[in-house]
Amino acid sequence: MANDKVRRILLSTIPDDFNEEKDILMGPWCFYGKEHIYPNWESLKFEDDPFKSIDEIAHHAKITTDFANAYINKLSNMLNQINNTNHSVKFWRLITFPWLLTLVQTTWERQCRVNNFINKYKDAPIELSLLKNNINWRFTDTIDFINNGILNPVYNEWLFSKLLESKIPPIWKIKWKEKNFNEVRIVPTERKLKHKLSESYSNYFLSSTVYGISRIEAIFWESLLYLKSLLKSKYSEEISEKYNNVDLKWNLNWEELVSTTLPEVFRGIKRFERKNNSKKSNRLFMVGPILWYNEKIKLKLAYHVENGGKIIVNQHGGDYGNLKVYPFPSEIEYKHFAFFSWGWNKQENYFGNIIALPSPYLSKFNNKHKKKNDKLVLVGTCANLFSYRLDSIPQPLEQIHYRNDKREFLLKLRENIFNSTLYRPYFNEIGSLKDQSYFELLFPNMRILKGNLHKQILKCKLIVLDNPETTLNIAIAANIPIIGFWNGKAWAMCLQAEPFFDNMKKVGILWETGYQAAQKVNEIWDNVDEWWNQPKIQKARKEWAWNYARTSKHWRRDWIKAIWNP
Repeated sequence: MANDKVRRILLSTIPDDFNEEKDILMGPWCFYGKEHIYPNWESLKFEDDPFKSIDEIAHHAKITTDFANAYINKLSNMLNQINNTNHSVKFWRLITFPWLLTLVQTTWERQCRVNNFINKYKDAPIELSLLKNNINWRFTDTIDFINNGILNPVYNEWLFSKLLESKIPPIWKIKWKEKNFNEVRIVPTERKLKHKLSESYSNYFLSSTVYGISRIEAIFWESLLYLKSLLKSKYSEEISEKYNNVDLKWNLNWEELVSTTLPEVFRGIKRFERKNNSKKSNRLFMVGPILWYNEKIKLKLAYHVENGGKIIVNQHGGDYGNLKVYPFPSEIEYKHFAFFSWGWNKQENYFGNIIALPSPYLSKFNNKHKKKNDKLVLVGTCANLFSYRLDSIPQPLEQIHYRNDKREFLLKLRENIFNSTLYRPYFNEIGSLKDQSYFELLFPNMRILKGNLHKQILKCKLIVLDNPETTLNIAIAANIPIIGFWNGKAWAMCLQAEPFFDNMKKVGILWETGYQAAQKVNEIWDNVDEWWNQPKIQKARKEWAWNYARTSKHWRRDWIKAIWNP
């Protein structure tokens, strides 16, 4: 692209002298925190997202996952040297893989953007400001890395700078700038006392981390698991795969990036002060979502797993079994001794000892809907401006369309229905589009639903979802009348889930756009219960519930059998 007019690339938040005629916007995150000062920013031209189709996302998810699995051997050696330990790859993989795969996939996604951008503008006169590589990030743990790194505009500007500096075309003009440490952190890492107390309890009763199992009931499950462990069962091995040493041809020094972003918690691993630490373990553990970010409990489990202990992991939300591209759960959860799902046992090309069972969490909602008011509850989700996984979820530019589609839905509702609407925004807006404040500005008279969401949806007239995540499963299990709308290409479903989603589309539960969904709501509003209780609607709901939101009054019996004879 030849052009005599010098243009400026903006890698991060727009400066005060932003000029839409001159400046090239790397992505919609350039308006993060500044949406209010440039009201029409969504209509501006941004550089394209790097992946054009779900097949491209699947390909890049595969090669980055393979790279991370191949690299874990080298990372384990490095961490053993740092900590003066001699732990196995299995030990370090359990502790570090959520961080490592996040680092690999997000860096690769940013690099794909950079390379596409360079190819497009390599012959154009460009001005570019890069951040100096002198920031000591000092991430505490994996959560801190995500909040103050991946979702942080400054971290992304720093990473873009590192990915660009070795490939800058000769015609480009470069300026360097720097940030001090106080400017780069956006989220405090200190947790509340109640979270610390909850973690302390969970450390002794890991079953209490399973959604739907109370702290008191966890005592029973821990006793059962311990008794099972004493019987010297011949546990089958977890899924084991060999990975080729994938060369991703980084624009930067990969080893340096690993060292710079490595959370401090991985540098300070302490051995258990126990005499039997090296003895073979036959312990069987059952956990919820703690294998992702709870470093303390992961450490405890890693010692046991290294010596033969086994873990049963439990589904804790939506998307499991649904999405076409979903590498994180596959790598972090499916490959342990067993994975208890909410009714499914196959998801595209992701494998494991997946056991379909009724969910204790969803069973609490089983047919609990009792309409007590005439409210419509619209439930949104997070619109991330910075991709932090390669999943079947909207890319950054698609997030703009996601929010606009929700606006279109609200605009097309009949006035009397809009007046009965409660909106539940996604309150955590770190690294994402504005939600609550955005819709409050557009619709001053719309009421925001705060407090307990589940209590409200169990008594509402109709729930509307703009995403296929956890609340979809809760609504289906509770038999709440539901309308859903989302872009099926952005939220691509796996081949096993597609028939069930297609069936719900055929009977009018799910739609592709907010406009279509609003039309359906307007049509059925005066007779929601009559519409919802049609045999074809209930058949589609029950089929989805059995396969992806299974419930049972006798779920404990089923779980005991599954644990005793896995």
